Amino acid sequence: MSEPNRAVFISYASQDTEAAKRICDALRAGGIEVWFDQSELRGGDIWDTTIRRQIKTCRLFIPVISRNTHAREEGYFRLEWKLAVDRSHLMAGTKAFLLPVSIDDTRDDDERTPDKFRDVQMTRLPAGDTPPGFVERVSRLLSPDQHLAPAPTGPPGGISSSPDNVSHEPIRSRGASWRSQPVWMVIAALAVLGVGYFSVDKFVLSNRGSETRQSAPAAQPVATMPSPVPEKSIAVLPFLDMSEKKDQEYFSDGLSEELIDMLAKIAALHVPARSSSFYFKGKNEKLATIAEELHVAHVLEGSVRKSGNQLRITAQLIRADNGYHLWSQTYDRDATDIFKVQDEIAAAVVKALSLSLLKESMPQSAKTANTAAYSLYLQGRSQFTNGNSLADDEQAINILERASKLDPGFAPIWATLSRARLVTYLDYRVGSFEQVRRDAFSDAERAVAIDPNSSEGHVMKGRVLEALDWNWAGAEREIGRSLELDSTNPDVLRNAAYLSVSQGRFDEAQRRVKASTELDPLSFYNYMRLGNAEYLSGKPEQAEANFRTAVALQPNADELHSDLALALLAQGKRDAALAEIIQEPDPGFKTLTLPIVLDALGRVPEAERALAEAEAKYGEAFPYFIGLIYAARRDLTHAFDWWDRAFKKHDPDLGYFVKAAPAQAQVPQLAADSRYKALLRKLNLPD
Repeated sequence: MSEPNRAVFISYASQDTEAAKRICDALRAGGIEVWFDQSELRGGDIWDTTIRRQIKTCRLFIPVISRNTHAREEGYFRLEWKLAVDRSHLMAGTKAFLLPVSIDDTRDDDERTPDKFRDVQMTRLPAGDTPPGFVERVSRLLSPDQHLAPAPTGPPGGISSSPDNVSHEPIRSRGASWRSQPVWMVIAALAVLGVGYFSVDKFVLSNRGSETRQSAPAAQPVATMPSPVPEKSIAVLPFLDMSEKKDQEYFSDGLSEELIDMLAKIAALHVPARSSSFYFKGKNEKLATIAEELHVAHVLEGSVRKSGNQLRITAQLIRADNGYHLWSQTYDRDATDIFKVQDEIAAAVVKALSLSLLKESMPQSAKTANTAAYSLYLQGRSQFTNGNSLADDEQAINILERASKLDPGFAPIWATLSRARLVTYLDYRVGSFEQVRRDAFSDAERAVAIDPNSSEGHVMKGRVLEALDWNWAGAEREIGRSLELDSTNPDVLRNAAYLSVSQGRFDEAQRRVKASTELDPLSFYNYMRLGNAEYLSGKPEQAEANFRTAVALQPNADELHSDLALALLAQGKRDAALAEIIQEPDPGFKTLTLPIVLDALGRVPEAERALAEAEAKYGEAFPYFIGLIYAARRDLTHAFDWWDRAFKKHDPDLGYFVKAAPAQAQVPQLAADSRYKALLRKLNLPD
């Protein structure tokens, strides 16, 4: 039996069978194994299982592009293309996988061809006539450890018009390197059809912690040439918990996060954010691979052993390309010395990387004299970050409240407590609106009173003013101050983008989260938000591409399949949209999106039942979204009835999303409706 990873999969529309078979025969004559499905029963269970397995294991995927594929809006070849594109997201940028060919004069920028195919140099094989050069090229690409060489300049559009020369042309991207762009694409801010946005914090479950819990491999674009890695760059990996009972993970994670925050404040040093560095937690990846994914030259790793009040912390700085240890140190200390150890590790990194910093420019850790309070703070923060239920959030708030009593003068406790209170309310709508508003704002104010330069304190003041007060001027002031204090913090940038969305400044939101993605390149959340913003800007094709990148990073994340379904719907891909919404793991997102998709398919009775279910389950807690469903159905009378309820209940989603409602509902005329303008005035938002 031949090696599965050396097989070639040919995907084609049924009308192109003859041309595809010519390609297949030529490759097989050259000794290349080809998977070429000619079954008339395509689409059954056996076909589905076989095709998925083959696309998952083949070495090269050859989509045959033609006037026929352009003309057909539906077909099994499109599912094959989707599976291949999804797999390509999981590959290193130098790995050849997609090898598109055109068998006629179909344009290389054909809008019905996936973006990933158009990003790769295409070859013309008229009517499937396959020269020896193409067979030789495929054979070379199937060689073990094949890497991409720099490509010579070709004709405009990146398509080879001369089949005889194809053996000299490697697959490459026509665009700039993904390394030189904000790592793959980038971001923005706002929920497609409003379902989730503020912090993925709607409905039954929150997936705030899913970036570290799930195990999807990193997404990669197709066959791009990497730009130079910044010499002054470092990734801080999660330190290992080596404690005897393995019960100090929150402490070892906390140390890693503190070091990331400290080093990120050094302007001369490139440091990927927490989500990206922690993406590899629990994965058996080589350091060189991790460094390549994060586009850094150095890696800091270590371990923590904590027993009672005694600590042993080991840290080592490694040059990623050769594995050389630039520095290592073991610290046997009392727990009260944890902040001194953090400062010493940061200073050692700065020295080892030959960074010239003034003494006053050296990063300093936030300190508390109460080690018990600090331990509880780390525990509560970890519980909140990694939690996935109301019980987790409530426990985190309880732990943080205990920490605040032990050391009421430690600003980070109050800022984190404010965040936990607000997001728990936004996720689950539990507790009194008035009390949550009062407590969350008071906590943020205390953080700023203790430390006027607390960017997180200012962020949380702005979030409460925006979400619960609809005090836009106050929110602008506080978010602006947080940007002044910490403009390289991905969380600060994302929150600034949220405010831009609430004001209808979608382009500004996109720029801000693009900057966040540059700092946090493996955060699926950034790509989801980019897709959201592009959807609202009338770019559903680009939105689809970024949603698929997010899915590749976190296949089971809440909201993603719902967002992707709506982007597909905006392109008229109704059946594909239904297939995506069926895959949505979160019942809330699925329930609130399904009526829209069913309506678009003309399945009116089912849509009516789905809408009734949405009202029954989520009407009380999330009235804005029910109104949005009615708006999408062009039933504006009921839409404004629900939005009036949302205003009276002070539904936070109304403030966030109402400026986006015309785009979310795909009803541009909504913006001119007098009732809509009156609603904006009630919310003190500009027309």
